[in-house]
Amino acid sequence: MIKLIDYRNDEKGKIVFINKSCIGGMIRKEQEGLTRLWDNGVTECAGYDFKETPEEILAMPDIEEGNKVLDWEQRRYEIAKDITAAIYTRPNVKGTLLNYNQIVAAADGLIRELKKGGEK
Repeated sequence: MIKLIDYRNDEKGKIVFINKSCIGGMIRKEQEGLTRLWDNGVTECAGYDFKETPEEILAMPDIEEGNKVLDWEQRRYEIAKDITAAIYTRPNVKGTLLNYNQIVAAADGLIRELKKGGEK
């Protein structure tokens, strides 16, 4: 298994885990700066778009299937971004002052709690 970010349906990207043995082919779309990956018909990894080149994808070290490592920095960014978006999109709230330190602190607090839940 390798960890990649798929940009097919979302310009922000979505983390996916791909088993290298399911890769049926890849082609680099230079104009878009993406590599299209499709499966070998055995699994469901068809139609992903990655920023890495085919060579970089094939050179990535495998992650043990049971040990998917969470990227906590990426999660922190996503949580802080979601909090910021929620503040800006709340209806009937005018003049909301964003305190970015508080937003990051809230994201860090949530991550601390999430990490506790994952411990056995």
